[in-house]
Amino acid sequence: MHVPGPLSAGRCPVDDRYLRPGLTQKGGAGFVVAEPHVDEGAPMAWSPQPNSRMCFVCGLQNPAGLRVRFYEDGMTTVRAEVVIPEVYQGYPGVAHGGVVAALLDEAAGRALMIGAPERFMVTAQLKVRYHHPVPTGQPLLLIAHPLRIGSRLAQARAELRRLDGTLCAEAEAVLANVPPEIQATFDAERPFWRVYPGEEQS
Repeated sequence: MHVPGPLSAGRCPVDDRYLRPGLTQKGGAGFVVAEPHVDEGAPMAWSPQPNSRMCFVCGLQNPAGLRVRFYEDGMTTVRAEVVIPEVYQGYPGVAHGGVVAALLDEAAGRALMIGAPERFMVTAQLKVRYHHPVPTGQPLLLIAHPLRIGSRLAQARAELRRLDGTLCAEAEAVLANVPPEIQATFDAERPFWRVYPGEEQS
């Protein structure tokens, strides 16, 4: 299975906006609106985000999972390169829409973790638009940005594109703070939530 990593030479083949975003802030305390814009400075460095053990999208020990590795620029963007295996197709050669939604959902949550890897949230609403069939067996670019971060709710936007720039699917997500009963179940998994070197967990 392909395990995504940083794209070649640290550059995005789709749009340099995803490498050099900026961030402006609106609203009162605890409320941020992210507005990415082009900054002609040097390309940003991409840092790996933590992976989990058994998450369907990012769990590195999940034998049925996608094992996606996410990278962040430290400001407004997360990205991942992902190949959807044929076993997750709907029609032949086309990824199942539910798997596409799972990727967008994960990316939206990851966008809210930029600079805050312990900011765990759950999805309250996910609105997905499918524009073009998502191919299996081909590298795809998953990109997400935070839109609003409040004390209890947050919003993020995610896109899944082919490497030629074609927008296959996009989503906006509303996320809420993790309920205490779910947070308690995660405590046992917390030691596995970290950045792992290489392609697999030991």
